[in-house]
Amino acid sequence: MKKIIALFTNPVLLILALVISLGLAGYSYSMYQNSQKELAKIKSNPQSIAQKESKAVVAKVGALVALPLGENPTIATIADKTKLNLLRKI
Repeated sequence: MKKIIALFTNPVLLILALVISLGLAGYSYSMYQNSQKELAKIKSNPQSIAQKESKAVVAKVGALVALPLGENPTIATIADKTKLNLLRKI
């Protein structure tokens, strides 16, 4: 216990710990601000993210399979597998 107390009585180590703490706090604040900006951008135009993701999927599939030129493929997301099984019966 005396060693821990002795470390924080040294002014150089105390200043170093303070500088490190302030640096981490500044970094955390910066990351928080960036995430808030990104969230505001997504909320203002949610379709832009979906368009970017669909372009990435089409590019990956296009590398594996020859896709028709001049057409935009439709990409479906299945959220509930049970509803997909109901469509097969029809």
